Amino acid sequence: MLISNLDFRGTLPQDVFASTAEDPYKAVAIFCDMYPLPRARGILNGWFRSFVSTKPFKDPNDLLWFYERLLNIMDAAYYLKEKDNSECPSVLLIEKGEEAINLMDATLFFGGYDSYDAWDYFPRNLSKKEFKNPYKVFGRIFRTHTLFEWRNMLHILLHAGLTPYTSLKGGDIEDVNILQAKIALDKLVEAVGLIDIRKTPPKNLQRVENTMEAQEPEDKNQSA
Repeated sequence: MLISNLDFRGTLPQDVFASTAEDPYKAVAIFCDMYPLPRARGILNGWFRSFVSTKPFKDPNDLLWFYERLLNIMDAAYYLKEKDNSECPSVLLIEKGEEAINLMDATLFFGGYDSYDAWDYFPRNLSKKEFKNPYKVFGRIFRTHTLFEWRNMLHILLHAGLTPYTSLKGGDIEDVNILQAKIALDKLVEAVGLIDIRKTPPKNLQRVENTMEAQEPEDKNQSA
């Protein structure tokens, strides 16, 4: 059974959280550097598909590495939700009298520094409010489960992903709401991706601008 209403600090070593608590943005940066959003999204999809497959996740080592980094950003999300993030560059604020923000502006979600295209980075699981302020995702994730519960669930899901002939009935996995977990993790990786990209100007601004220019003719044709 999943444990509820438990203070995770009394159940896990303090050094597990020390470095992340000191600089949660470092954990976010490391995760996004190792797992750009399109890759993170692909691993999550493959991981959850393995629960209904006769075969385990195709690359156990990749899943283990991803799981470890996912724990780190889950910890980071816990600390970031406690901070005042209203003036962070990742939050899109619109003052009265200003023009509305173009949410399809690629600089808001695409860093332009790898082989993926802007559309690969576009968040598919965030609400409009979450897109404007990705920190809102963290509050909603921990509204349903504590950090300890999320760590417990991820551990159960890891075992399920590494085990052939996983059954969604019986055992610890029966205590996990698979759909709820998938939606939350999709939102988590998209939120940290936006935070990482927006904290500094795109690393390859020219590529981002070229991507936006390439999309303009299609938009004009569609409006015509």
